Amino acid sequence: MDAQGYLQSSLYNGKKYTSINVPGALMTGAHSINTAGEIVFTWTGPHKIMHGALKTGKSYFVFDYPNGSNTGAEGINDSGLIVGHYTPAGKTLPNPTRARSRNSESLITQVCNSRQR
Repeated sequence: MDAQGYLQSSLYNGKKYTSINVPGALMTGAHSINTAGEIVFTWTGPHKIMHGALKTGKSYFVFDYPNGSNTGAEGINDSGLIVGHYTPAGKTLPNPTRARSRNSESLITQVCNSRQR
């Protein structure tokens, strides 16, 4: 937690910590990293709504599950599949999302497709 009370994320390489916060986020929670170094996050913006994010290299890709709110990315495997949660429209409790491949039709997939390996 930083001096303003915001939750921040960092990456430790065995020697030093590097800040890996989603740009513009009030709070960032890094949840998973794969062997390619891709990191998935759940982050909160100024309206206190959760979103998902993927960091690959120096680029961040932010996303929300279609027709839902409070998206959270919880894991990423070595194939780039992201799993997480969201709140369906009109509901108040998070539901698990299905893992999506880069070939499926979803916003999460668009995030994955926008980065080329």
